[in-house]
Amino acid sequence: MAKSEMPSIFTHHSHWFQSTMRWISPSAQILYTYDRVVHGFFTTLTVKKVQRLSNQSGILKISPDKKYQLFMTKSPQFLGLERIHATLPALSNKSIEDILVGVIETSIWPESKSFDDAG
Repeated sequence: MAKSEMPSIFTHHSHWFQSTMRWISPSAQILYTYDRVVHGFFTTLTVKKVQRLSNQSGILKISPDKKYQLFMTKSPQFLGLERIHATLPALSNKSIEDILVGVIETSIWPESKSFDDAG
């Protein structure tokens, strides 16, 4: 949102965002606000509500969230197993599908601050 277009009745851009969301839908909630490099918010809206929001003054851009899906069927290619299969003569008569690969990652510690949900 264009911070320069924030009405003077609001003391902080987050109040403006909340007011905008209540206008779009009383039940809509802001899940996260951005205030460092860009001024905006993250929310979940229907297509109809996004269209309504896009017509609102001060809206610079609406970016849909991208949904990524993991494909486990491509793991042999991702791990480069076809290269290993070609370089190990003992495996030349075996199928890649019959090989199990285990990866042990020892540098991840669940109690690390990186995994702290508090932020």
